[in-house]
Amino acid sequence: MLSYSKVQAFVFWLKWMLFLFAGGIVGGILVVVVIAVGALMQGEKLTAESLLGIGGNPWSAVFGNGLVWVALMVWEIKRLRLSRAKALAMRASPLSRFAPVAVIGLGVVVIGNDIEAGVEALLPMPEFFRNLMNSLGDMSAYPIGALLAMVVIAPVTEEAVFRGFILRGLLNQGAGARTAVLLSAFLFAVMHLNPWQGVAAFFIGLVLGWVYLRTRSLALCMTLHAINNGFSVLMSNWPGLGKFLGMTDPNAAEFTPWWLSVAGVVLLAGGMAWLRFLTLAGAPADELAPAKPPPLPVMACQGAAQK
Repeated sequence: MLSYSKVQAFVFWLKWMLFLFAGGIVGGILVVVVIAVGALMQGEKLTAESLLGIGGNPWSAVFGNGLVWVALMVWEIKRLRLSRAKALAMRASPLSRFAPVAVIGLGVVVIGNDIEAGVEALLPMPEFFRNLMNSLGDMSAYPIGALLAMVVIAPVTEEAVFRGFILRGLLNQGAGARTAVLLSAFLFAVMHLNPWQGVAAFFIGLVLGWVYLRTRSLALCMTLHAINNGFSVLMSNWPGLGKFLGMTDPNAAEFTPWWLSVAGVVLLAGGMAWLRFLTLAGAPADELAPAKPPPLPVMACQGAAQK
């Protein structure tokens, strides 16, 4: 069964963080080696500065995070003696549920942007860190790598870890829904290791946790996550979209126009109400939850006849 106490959930999160650190190193090395070998074969001159620049491209996240995620999943599934098919099941959802999730995703994009802008207004982001964040979603040099890293690898790996294992494990252990969602969202936020993304990530984690509670579907959570990340990539690479929405600098966090902020709240609330209506029957049972003991037999108490 897949079941975590709060301490066990935290330990699993620590494993994920250590694996991510290792994945960054492994992915960076792989990308540097592949590109360096190709450059040498073409007779190009390599310098230490150029090699460091190569290691920071999104392909390092694609290879590194993807490999360590597979390793962690295999380790945890074997440790808990789980069925791989059940542990990593996306749980097919009716297509009708993807529509409200897309609406929720659009609302999350707007509100999440305003949260990041509020945090940055209180605590300005260092320029080097902004450049690092923008480079991960930069499609000018590595379009396929940026899309894979932000829209595929991150949603799949992070939703499997935070909703598929941590939130699911806490719920199966008997933690209250509110506690489980709050803890999984908090760990999701801390994973980002910076306040500018972390506060918004906590909000997004709460919404993702709610979607999982209503549907028990990782596919829906991954879709919502991909929509949020996808819009971040679009805003960074198509300045015209930001200007159309009334934003002057798509690479900096700034508040959206008031009408767009209101629209974001309406989209989020409307999408959640729509999904709630579609899931009034309740979420399906988890196949990896602990089996409930059978009810005790009812014993008739009869007084012994006195002789």
